[in-house]
Amino acid sequence: MASTYPSTASLPESGSVTSRWLLDEASGQRDDIVSTNHLSDGETVMSDTGLVKAGADFDNAAYFDWDNGEYLRVADNAEVSPTGDMTLSIWANLESNTLSHMCFCSHHNSTDSANERGFIFRHTNENIVLYISSDGTSGNSSESSVPQVLTPGTWYHIVCVYDASAGEVTFYINGQPHGSGTQSGAETSIDNN
Repeated sequence: MASTYPSTASLPESGSVTSRWLLDEASGQRDDIVSTNHLSDGETVMSDTGLVKAGADFDNAAYFDWDNGEYLRVADNAEVSPTGDMTLSIWANLESNTLSHMCFCSHHNSTDSANERGFIFRHTNENIVLYISSDGTSGNSSESSVPQVLTPGTWYHIVCVYDASAGEVTFYINGQPHGSGTQSGAETSIDNN
């Protein structure tokens, strides 16, 4: 079941989060409303109006065009480079669910010889996935996932909670635990190259 978009008043207070981006700017820099981890525009990410339901505090949402390889990025720093426990929370409304891989957020670069793999939070082949590497390579990594078809044109609140010391991952869709509950066997640390 789809969820309605919250007002910003219902979000956790700034002391309990590292960064939060509303992504309601028309284009260019996206401001971090709790810190200074502002996002820069990688490939002219625009916004679209009317995507957010009536009654929300804002009416814009970032619009990523997959065909243009659009993304937003933040300068690498300790605040956005977790090595232990973390919670990732996003709102997503896909235009299509035919893509085999849709990255929500990551601290990951596997395209160069540096093996700078950390984590990837994504939707892949009708699954919500958290990939974690403990040493930056694909050899020491784990992938936790739950099945979820994302219906185009529907807002979903997707959360992934990673407990490093226990090596456990729990997924939530629209505020409810999703899948078979907490999954064990995840790496117990995240690489920070």
